[in-house]
Amino acid sequence: MENRKISMISELALSQDDYTIKVRVIRLWRQTSWNQQLRMIGMILMDEMGSKIECNVDKPFASLQGKSFEEYGDYYIHKPTLWLNEGAIKFVDGPHKLYFQYNTKVTKCIDFCGPQNSFDFADFQQLHDNAINPKISFDVIGNVFRCFPLEPAKDRQEKKITFKMEDLEGHEVFVTLWGRYADEINAYVSKHTGHFVLLIQCAKLKLVRDRPYVNNTYLATKLYIEDDTEEITTFKKSLQAKKGSLTSSVSRTSSSSIMYSLHDDFLQKNSFHQISAIHELNEGGCAVILGTIKMFEDTRNWYYNACKHCKSKLEEKEIMVCTNEKCKDKLITAEPSFMIKVRVQGLVGVVSLTIFDREVRNILKLSAADLLSKYERVYVSYMQYHLAKYNLIFTH
Repeated sequence: MENRKISMISELALSQDDYTIKVRVIRLWRQTSWNQQLRMIGMILMDEMGSKIECNVDKPFASLQGKSFEEYGDYYIHKPTLWLNEGAIKFVDGPHKLYFQYNTKVTKCIDFCGPQNSFDFADFQQLHDNAINPKISFDVIGNVFRCFPLEPAKDRQEKKITFKMEDLEGHEVFVTLWGRYADEINAYVSKHTGHFVLLIQCAKLKLVRDRPYVNNTYLATKLYIEDDTEEITTFKKSLQAKKGSLTSSVSRTSSSSIMYSLHDDFLQKNSFHQISAIHELNEGGCAVILGTIKMFEDTRNWYYNACKHCKSKLEEKEIMVCTNEKCKDKLITAEPSFMIKVRVQGLVGVVSLTIFDREVRNILKLSAADLLSKYERVYVSYMQYHLAKYNLIFTH
């Protein structure tokens, strides 16, 4: 096998059917059936030039070749077949994927001379700019400085955990991991305090209300938590250098636990005020008040047409115009957004407040558009019934 001519991944073409590649398995996952029978082996292969390709070993070849492969193992693969990569998520940015067929042969390689690994890191700013293709997985590395408690499984959703990561420039991004990946993070933070560096291989992007979230894929994702990989070591050195010259979130969390509930996180950031004293706040100030909704001031005008980009109110002229200067040159799309005016009573005093779109959505689990289309005749009574059950904490 070693004397056979070796093809590089970049040279492969659909017209070929007799070639050998020399590769390292830099990621491997196995899919089993309900009775634990091996159904599929998924791999990301890398040649000595650092080029990568995704590979599937399906039934019945998975059972035949299942014991042959190890992650970071090096192999000669003779006569695989090349076909289009039409997966919902591509783990390598390329048009093709390798498959095994009946005459595909695998032998161990002992002289692989390529790099140890090859990560494709996503830039945090690109995530915020929506410049990442959501159909292609990516790798991400960052400092985890805030982690919320594990949320148990409910309905048809798996358990999940959400945390925040920052890069070396201080850009932050939310990460939500599900199932066994959530367990892996929860097990680590339960035994350790302070920040930690995390590398996520084969992550995917999900936009939630125009905010980017990093998620795991079903099987291909792998977590490197405070690992001794070269990438994590280099990141930690750079982070330590910045820590010496800048006050960062690392210094805020390095001596204490990073586990917070959403409730505690909210209260720690803002000061508490009585309703009777909120007139003393400076314009643009922020405070927490505690009160009970006693009535709805206007049950007719409970939403407004908002700019989909920035949530500013749209003015209806000859065409819809956003009132925010940032949206001046953008194509404007209108969507209904909640704006509910209520009277709130505290221990001392009563005040008129407005609850906007995000907070109402969190309570009702519905958007204003959902109410308009699905509950056109009963939306007012629906809102009154559900919102009146809450003693709410407001920021002003």
